[in-house]
Amino acid sequence: ISLLEIFISALKNKWQGLKRMVEGAPIYLIYRGRIDEDALIQNRISINEVITEMRTQGIGSLEDVYYGILEQNGKLSLIEEKNKDSYAHSIIIDAAIEHETLKRLGYSEEWLKKRLDGEGVKPDEVFLMTVCDSGSINIIRKKTEK
Repeated sequence: ISLLEIFISALKNKWQGLKRMVEGAPIYLIYRGRIDEDALIQNRISINEVITEMRTQGIGSLEDVYYGILEQNGKLSLIEEKNKDSYAHSIIIDAAIEHETLKRLGYSEEWLKKRLDGEGVKPDEVFLMTVCDSGSINIIRKKTEK
């Protein structure tokens, strides 16, 4: 069983499609202050569960939640509106472009290409690229083998 786990883990790191299929992807349940009722239904999450998680994270009102993200591990991350500019959306993870996130944020592939070209980097050289609502971008390059 341990060898199988190691084998599957190695495969997931090689092929992003397999990784997404096995682990899933983060899902926005609340996006820019608006609840996505369809996402709640599809993921079998009640509004009571969201409110309970708000209380455990010290958030007093649903109106204060700017993002509510169901993470890959099943946890619900809630980001308050006052912290919205510091929240970093992952655009590229280990050279794989997060097309859904890019689209949701209103950015095009052309925009992404221009930003990467401006930094002198190609998507396959990026370990992590994030963008905040304020527009600030952070790019971490993959380590190069010597």
